[in-house]
Amino acid sequence: MNNEPKHAVLVISPDPSVPGGVSAFVDMMKRHVTRSDIVSFYVGSSGRGGENPLSVLWRLIVAPARLMRLVRRRLFDAVHLNPSFNAKAMIRDGLLLLALRAAGYRRILFYIHGWDTGFYRTVARHALLRHLTAWLLNKAALVTVLGDEFRQSLVALGVDPARIAVTRTMYEEPADMADASSARPYILFLSRFDAEKGGRELIQGFAGIARAFPDIDLVMAGDGAEAASLRALADISGLAARIRFPGYVGGAEKARLLRHCAIFALPTYYRSEAMPVAMLEAMGAGKPLLVGAAGVIRSVVADGVNGVVLDNVTAHSVAAGLRRLLGDAEFAAAAAAHNRATARARFAAGIVTGEIEVLYRKVAAC
Repeated sequence: MNNEPKHAVLVISPDPSVPGGVSAFVDMMKRHVTRSDIVSFYVGSSGRGGENPLSVLWRLIVAPARLMRLVRRRLFDAVHLNPSFNAKAMIRDGLLLLALRAAGYRRILFYIHGWDTGFYRTVARHALLRHLTAWLLNKAALVTVLGDEFRQSLVALGVDPARIAVTRTMYEEPADMADASSARPYILFLSRFDAEKGGRELIQGFAGIARAFPDIDLVMAGDGAEAASLRALADISGLAARIRFPGYVGGAEKARLLRHCAIFALPTYYRSEAMPVAMLEAMGAGKPLLVGAAGVIRSVVADGVNGVVLDNVTAHSVAAGLRRLLGDAEFAAAAAAHNRATARARFAAGIVTGEIEVLYRKVAAC
């Protein structure tokens, strides 16, 4: 029995009323911690509307002040910030990091989730931004990123290599994730409807193989800025009867869609992609993948092993990838089995949360 005392950890994250990958990650982690007492501190928009430049500026001033008061009143063994590497999050969480240091607090874990390649290039091109970013991140006890290429990128900016650790994101397998079958098999897209997530190319690619595979449908689960144009594209393709749009899904409905799909397709080339949780959930459900190579996806999956990985996402390449998976049942089954084993061994929430708690102990010892 482990009698080691629990660490008190302050976890700073977006308001849970705003759906997003970071909020989901933090909620998942909270359910699986065993050696930490977690206190939450929410930042950013509440998702209730009414935002304007003045209210945003007010939040950027008030949140650091509230944080300084909190850490002065209560002793925490570690503070866990959860930014993405983009302009908005780095300004917000950078101010919080500076507030913590101004309060005399240095046991800070700066856990970077998403990665905006365009923002990184801007920072890397300008000496002042480069030095400012390195100076800021070097004030944390530990900075984590989701891939070694991101670690190398921070080192190139001037961040101390000894302060950077490579970690990974996680997924949570629903309790009812049992094998089942569905009346008609389908390809599942599960993501925000953003232009670079590959939804348009997937619909066009599906149209290219639909006649050869008349017994498979396409389910486009999600919502976002591209929703209307994707629905219009499905209508234009003449396949509206075989392309379903259930909208945003979560909980039991998401689990059901993952459980029944034949292929999980996310041909993303999104410039802020890191590691899509939906992809890990599909792997845990034992599904073959058709994915883009954005973010650090290639550090987890390989073409021909986990399914199809596209370096160049086009309607033609998506169609070719779907043909590979739908036309070779043995390949698809092997990929599915490999994905299930990989996800459970490397990305299960309990495993990754345990590794985060090791980081807490390391930060607390600083």
